[in-house]
Amino acid sequence: MILTTGVNATQAALGATQTIPIVFMNVDDPVAFGLVKSYARPGGNLTGVTDLAFQLGPKRLELFREMIPGLQRVLFPYDVTDSASVKQFQINREAAQRLGIEPVELALRTQAEAQEMLTRSPDETVQGVLAPRDVFLNIPGFVLQATSEQTIATMFADAFFVERGGSRVTDPTPTNPASWPRAWRIRF
Repeated sequence: MILTTGVNATQAALGATQTIPIVFMNVDDPVAFGLVKSYARPGGNLTGVTDLAFQLGPKRLELFREMIPGLQRVLFPYDVTDSASVKQFQINREAAQRLGIEPVELALRTQAEAQEMLTRSPDETVQGVLAPRDVFLNIPGFVLQATSEQTIATMFADAFFVERGGSRVTDPTPTNPASWPRAWRIRF
């Protein structure tokens, strides 16, 4: 059996074998990504656990607007190299437009770029940040650091990592969880 996390890893495993059973986790919509035929009958050698992240993204944004009166411009940082992150951004952008919120796109490719872009002073017209759930570039960690120092309204989509109870992770090795510091905790 092969256990995968996320769309990219699951697609890679599926491309490598059609016979070894693959069990995935953290795939937001396996049907939309063409990994399974349906939720009831996935077919092939693939099955797994999904969540409702794509479906809940617009609701989170709606709640964010209700909590922050006058919310008009929201920063959406995301990992442009990750297909699930791009899809979530597209869903959030459409929801923002329906809600009368101007989405401010911040497409990121590397951890260094995420740190640089997210820790600088934001555009003063941005009133909030919707942090993605993707942790591979440490976007939620950098968002947490920047927004707590700059006191800007922030909504986290899901769990995020922090180091030693603080607000910055300086150099994780995102593709190898065994190398992550023991001090990291998942917060909901």
